Amino acid sequence: MLASIPLPLFLEWMDYYDVEPFGEERADLRCAIIAQVVASSIPTKSRKRYKVKDFMPVFEKQPSGATKPTQTTAQMQATFMAFAEAQNKTMAKKKTKAMPGKRE
Repeated sequence: MLASIPLPLFLEWMDYYDVEPFGEERADLRCAIIAQVVASSIPTKSRKRYKVKDFMPVFEKQPSGATKPTQTTAQMQATFMAFAEAQNKTMAKKKTKAMPGKRE
């Protein structure tokens, strides 16, 4: 594409990008700002102040020779089962709070 675009038009686009950046990095920043505002509006006990960078994705390359640790199927299943059990307990507590006394 760069070979087919005239130089003055290319320079115009470069100037425009300096004024109004566009692309995926800019979209990630806009989403991170929204996520920071939403997260900051939720009251928590810790009163942690979130920063926009807390919500920015980080795409780092693995150093050469480094491998990402992998989980076995059994490890994944154990993790999921622990999550499901915790979720079921939470739902059971909510259900009992919603129905404190049963009338018959």
